[in-house]
Amino acid sequence: MCALMSAMPGLSVTARPDGRRYLTDRAGGGGGGGGVVVVAGALSTSVVWIWVRELTPSARGLGSELIADRDMSVQERDSHEESGSLFKEVYEKKQNLRRIASEVGVMAAELQKVRSRAVAREAALQEEAAKRQVAEAQARELARQLEQMHKSQEDTSSQAQSSATLVEKYAIEIAELRDRLSVSEEVAEAMTGSAHSAQLQVEALLKEIEEKNLELQEQRNLIVILEEQLRELQDELRRKESSQKQLRFEVQDLESQIEMSLGRSYVSKECEFRKLLNEVSSRNIEHLERYLLAKDDEIARLKQDVKVAGTELRLKTLELDAQLERQQRADQELRKKVVKLELSLQEARSQAKKLKKMSERKDKEIQNLRAQVWLREAANDSSKGAQFWNNFRLPTVLSMSALALVCLVRH
Repeated sequence: MCALMSAMPGLSVTARPDGRRYLTDRAGGGGGGGGVVVVAGALSTSVVWIWVRELTPSARGLGSELIADRDMSVQERDSHEESGSLFKEVYEKKQNLRRIASEVGVMAAELQKVRSRAVAREAALQEEAAKRQVAEAQARELARQLEQMHKSQEDTSSQAQSSATLVEKYAIEIAELRDRLSVSEEVAEAMTGSAHSAQLQVEALLKEIEEKNLELQEQRNLIVILEEQLRELQDELRRKESSQKQLRFEVQDLESQIEMSLGRSYVSKECEFRKLLNEVSSRNIEHLERYLLAKDDEIARLKQDVKVAGTELRLKTLELDAQLERQQRADQELRKKVVKLELSLQEARSQAKKLKKMSERKDKEIQNLRAQVWLREAANDSSKGAQFWNNFRLPTVLSMSALALVCLVRH
């Protein structure tokens, strides 16, 4: 058999459960030009029985040699058996071998199919195991996420309750702030009304002060005119006094000249000159005395008028100064009141602005809290829908559904 296999490399050996071995020509392929060599017997090196069907020429030569060897061995061992029984046995074994060969081919094809199915089944089982592990991991992850979601839901519910209390507190504070704002607005409106009335009063007082100032200016102008007239009268009085003094000096000069002329004149005419001198001097003296008396009376009257006008002017100036001081004091008081009202108005406006800002900030905080509460309520609603995932049977259901899907895919 070893020589046959070395001579025919296309042959292959297959073992049977009954201890026999078979030589098969792989080069033939089962159609024309191929064949099967069957060797009966155990592990003995001698060829027991060979049947050749449609072998190649080289295989036929080897088969004939083997048949010859077999015939010789059979003749040596079983010389008592007859050739007819041998051929009959050979024919029966040939039929058995054909049947066995066909069965072997069918079994080999079935074995190949079974192996391919086993490999596919193992791969499917591995994929199923991997998918099951992935599904279990996902189920564990979902369980963990559900626990976290439950905890976060509890936290959000507590935060929602706290935020609701804060919203109520902020609403109360905002109501108080709005009341304060309304009160401050009313106070500001009242203060603006009082400030407007005070401003009107100030304007009226300013008009009165302007009128008083105009009157005072007119009186001052009148005083200036009177002072100018007084100065003119004083100047005229001084001029008259100086003219009177000049007349006296002239009279004295005339008297001295007359005396000198009289002293130089003749003695005969001394009486005439004295008479003329007495007449002229008496007339001039009387005229001058009358003129001087009139001027003195006029000067005294003018002095009296100037004194009266000065006293009246002083009284009027004092009265006007007192009125001006009173008006200035009233103006200062009104200005102080206006400044106080403006300061209080500014303070009220600043408080109103602060209250408005606080109310706006509180409104924004309330809006944010309402948005947070709405989001938390939405999260609570979604968590209510997600309570299905908190079921402890979820991993088993998921794994069974995954297995069912795998089985369906396989089928």
